[in-house]
Amino acid sequence: EFALAHATRLDEALALMRETAFDAVLLDLGLPDSQGVDTFARLHAAAPEVPILVLTASDDAETGASTIRGGAEEYLLKQQAQSTLLSNAVRYTVLRAGVRHERALQVQREERTREMQDMDRLTQAPATTVSARVYSGSPLRENGPGEFNAAVAEYGDLVSAALDRRIHGGEGGGSERLRELGLQIGFMRGGPRDVVEIHTTALRRLTTDTTATKARALMEEGRLMLLELMGNLTSYYRSYYTATTKLGPKI
Repeated sequence: EFALAHATRLDEALALMRETAFDAVLLDLGLPDSQGVDTFARLHAAAPEVPILVLTASDDAETGASTIRGGAEEYLLKQQAQSTLLSNAVRYTVLRAGVRHERALQVQREERTREMQDMDRLTQAPATTVSARVYSGSPLRENGPGEFNAAVAEYGDLVSAALDRRIHGGEGGGSERLRELGLQIGFMRGGPRDVVEIHTTALRRLTTDTTATKARALMEEGRLMLLELMGNLTSYYRSYYTATTKLGPKI
């Protein structure tokens, strides 16, 4: 059995779709407030993830084919849409969309796993001689576990806040907090590997038990934030060693 929601106009359908998550849409292209391919285009643009099955008149099969090229799952001629044919078409549409969605989720999960593994390899690689002289020999996670966890929590809050601003808009302020975080990491003698480890730990916590769409968005925000935090840490050490050089040698 199907749970149906009926709309007689396109604007009513768009309002329904803003309020409710639908598995599929059965769309008549001839509505009082919209006609033809434009009806499909407007609905598809508003909800591109929802599969759409188009109904069209028998003398306008080309219009139906145009909607397929535009992203519709299927189209049926109204005169041929008997109950059995129509119900099967809807079921197959939902099934195909579900399989495609699951494949996309799997690809996204694999991409996130590869990215995290690449980050882990960066933190586990042996330090160069120059890095060993500049930064502390042991990871910040071991030298100061409390400070490390606090940095992870702050970084996670910054990534979440950045995503929230992208979705809902609002004032900035994240850059100043990220600059302060860079100063704190530098003051604790943290290095680039510590920044990467803070990044991966925070992202793992944020993307656990969340939707694939949100996880992908968090990863995107995190990549930008990682670069900015690296730059802040570099600025800290540049300022630190410039000031140390000006003091001259100690005797």
